[in-house]
Amino acid sequence: MVVLETARLIVRDHRESDLEGLIALMTSPENMRYVPELRASNADAARKNLDASIAEQNNPSRTKYFFAIEEKSSGRYVGEVGFTVEQSTRSGSLADLGYFILREFHGRGYMTEAGKRVVDFAFAEAGVHKIKTGCLKENRASERVMQKLGFRKEGELREHQYHEGVWKDRVVYGLLRAEATPTA
Repeated sequence: MVVLETARLIVRDHRESDLEGLIALMTSPENMRYVPELRASNADAARKNLDASIAEQNNPSRTKYFFAIEEKSSGRYVGEVGFTVEQSTRSGSLADLGYFILREFHGRGYMTEAGKRVVDFAFAEAGVHKIKTGCLKENRASERVMQKLGFRKEGELREHQYHEGVWKDRVVYGLLRAEATPTA
């Protein structure tokens, strides 16, 4: 079981007790506004996501590292952060980073703090060579997290994603292991 700590957070593999928080996060149109394709339609769908994440923890060829974020001081579920290995080679892998946070925890710097620890883990312990991520250009908060994590903007895809009835621009960011600054 992966358990990562920061000053204020515990970032860890999922357990059964995460279900309530995961349901609140994944079924909320507000929380999942920018990733409607990942939104769970109901509690059962959120449960399937949790079950898949727990099952992946024991996979000897693990490619999905989805973690719950927990507030140290209260033990409350905050959100999700993790990465999926999309391509593996002998010299490292390419991973895609994703993150979601309950609205009540916005603006506290939690996602940057958790994201930094997960990026460190990906490079130091999971054999990742490069991490990529992206968001709709209008999602400024998500883009700021990418920048605070040290990611570099690699492109802007014009009218790339159909969202809320219109085609919208998407920004793409990446970070190489050689560019990363590990957390002290």
